Amino acid sequence: DAATGLPFLPQLLEVISSLDFPVNSIGVILIKLVPIQPIKKYFGPVNFQYDIENIRIAIEKACELIFPSDTYIGLSDFFSYEFTILFPSVVDFSYNIDKFYLICEDIGKTINRILADYYVDIVYSSGVVTIDKSNPRGIYSAIDAIRTKGRKISSKVKVFADTRTLFDKIENTFRFADHL
Repeated sequence: DAATGLPFLPQLLEVISSLDFPVNSIGVILIKLVPIQPIKKYFGPVNFQYDIENIRIAIEKACELIFPSDTYIGLSDFFSYEFTILFPSVVDFSYNIDKFYLICEDIGKTINRILADYYVDIVYSSGVVTIDKSNPRGIYSAIDAIRTKGRKISSKVKVFADTRTLFDKIENTFRFADHL
């Protein structure tokens, strides 16, 4: 990706499949950014690239802080603002999945705190994918199933809408006062 320098999910899985150690499972976190306003329209393409780059850095730092292990970050696809974070491991995450979910929740909350001033809501989902090298499409299906379990961390859209409604009321009050 030109803005982030990150690979897309297929390339990311290709890298993981060629690791020097056997991978039994992959811990997965999906971070989806839901813009409150169209980012490129209001802030311009140059600012958008800086923002996306800063978001990538925030995700990397949150992962390093909470779960310092082999971390692979990529984009889910070309058209969405969804980052894929993969933790390939020799140890099977499914043996202690509750602990992994707590780690993912901490990473999501940390990313949310770092990006508190950005005009995006954050939806994250997490899970564990067992590796079956004879069924590569199964990995995609498992990641897609994880995507459906998204949890919204922030709700800036509601706050923004409420603020916008308040400003509209104030503007209408001044318009009415001008006619008196």
